[in-house]
Amino acid sequence: MTYSPEPIPTSLVKSMIDSNWDTQSGNIPEPTLVDLNDGTGSSTIRLDLAKSDYVIINLGNPGENETYRDGWHYLDRINYVELRIHTKHSRQRLYNLKQEIRRIVHSKVHDINNYHIVRYRDFNELTQEEFGIWVGKISLSLENNRISMEI
Repeated sequence: MTYSPEPIPTSLVKSMIDSNWDTQSGNIPEPTLVDLNDGTGSSTIRLDLAKSDYVIINLGNPGENETYRDGWHYLDRINYVELRIHTKHSRQRLYNLKQEIRRIVHSKVHDINNYHIVRYRDFNELTQEEFGIWVGKISLSLENNRISMEI
């Protein structure tokens, strides 16, 4: 049996967003994407919101969930990913960034490698936690349904 590395959900989401951001219209500048689970070992980051908006990509809670089906021969595997959007420009910019991410997810719903489907779960505005900075959290799920159990 040959080795095949396990896909890292946050890296797949970062790549999907980065390669599909619509900069042609010029309405929404591409944010800086930061994957906290990319393996670089960096535990601290500095957000320079004067230069760019930021999208911080991290595993959700739980990071992975498995549900067994059909007498334990098959399972559904779901990986959860959270995206935290940070901008100092305006609340409207926060919602524009959210809309562009949602557009990408909906347009690539079946096109992400190693998963059957990527779903846009929800969005929560977190501005009450910040002062003069607009923050929102998007929850995504990457799903494989009815896959054979690995034994």
